[in-house]
Amino acid sequence: CTTCGSDIPTFDTSKSSTFKAATGTSAAVQITYGSGEVQGTTSTDTVAFGGFTITGQELLAVADTSSGLISSGLSGIMGLGFQAISALDTTPFWQALYSASQLSEPLFSFYLERYVDQANLINAAPGGILTLGGTNSSLYQGSIEYIDLTGPQSYWLLTVSSVTVQGKTVSVGTSSGLAAIDTGTTLIGAPTAIAASIWSQVPGSTELTGEYQGLYAFPCDTSVTVSISFGGTSWQISPLDMNLGTVNVLTTVAATSQMCAGGIFDIGTIAGSGTSVPSWIVGDTFLKNVYSVFRANPASVGFAQLASGLSSSTGTSSPNPIQVSFSGSATPTSTGSSGGSGGLLGAASANKNIAVSLTLLATVAACFTILL
Repeated sequence: CTTCGSDIPTFDTSKSSTFKAATGTSAAVQITYGSGEVQGTTSTDTVAFGGFTITGQELLAVADTSSGLISSGLSGIMGLGFQAISALDTTPFWQALYSASQLSEPLFSFYLERYVDQANLINAAPGGILTLGGTNSSLYQGSIEYIDLTGPQSYWLLTVSSVTVQGKTVSVGTSSGLAAIDTGTTLIGAPTAIAASIWSQVPGSTELTGEYQGLYAFPCDTSVTVSISFGGTSWQISPLDMNLGTVNVLTTVAATSQMCAGGIFDIGTIAGSGTSVPSWIVGDTFLKNVYSVFRANPASVGFAQLASGLSSSTGTSSPNPIQVSFSGSATPTSTGSSGGSGGLLGAASANKNIAVSLTLLATVAACFTILL
């Protein structure tokens, strides 16, 4: 952001000797996300992040954003998808590092912290560890299971092969399992019919309406257990991540009851069979339960079991910065923030209007309201 409001740190382009703004009618760009819009000017600059540097990196110098799109204390988003889905049709920072042979390995990896019942939690809280060019063996145990990407290199796409809820298998069909694995999305979005099937396995659950349309709620004394597989290991999601907290649900014309909102929502129907547009978005509700690796060559996503003690961690509320580490470095060398691995905030269907406060941990570590 260059001029995005008094509560948002701004990028003063006049203080950068390498900043160059494009000119002409094509220089002005508007990008629409699920949670709002940004407007700005395509530009280039030298970008340094976590000890890595790219000269002439194309970016959007944002002059205006929709209200609430970026929270106080944050100034931008760095996407970690492939160039094919870049709104500017430019090489993302991580791909530029890969092309410039700056990465020890052609991958980046995430450990996301969990925050539950944190009374003093702030928007820009410590969200986890991003390792560029490698993995951090202290954060996982066992081997990393890699699954080849499904379809073209656009989003980080895998196919959901099975889902188990409360010990019962839910049919995911043969044509609706394409999923974007996205650290920049807080919850898990599933197609309408599958979301309904998932929550039908939880006694007492109900679909919410109004401002919470698309979400489901369940009795708060119920422990919701979900496992998901992408063709290999079935990974269990902690009940902590399936519970978003309490909501008041209308039970009769004049009465409400308190229930808990669930971590899987109805994303609607996005794409038909045979397309490369995902019908699922698998975000941090799942990713907080695994160590995740995004590999460019061979193109794949990998998951591993979290190191002992991390899977049950609920984080802290101290405002330490996000850690960004080099591959092979024993100590994180810098700090910073970035966007999600797929930047899928604007890819969902307009069939559903979901307004829910979503907290992006580990990458942006911000609070967005997402309209899908």
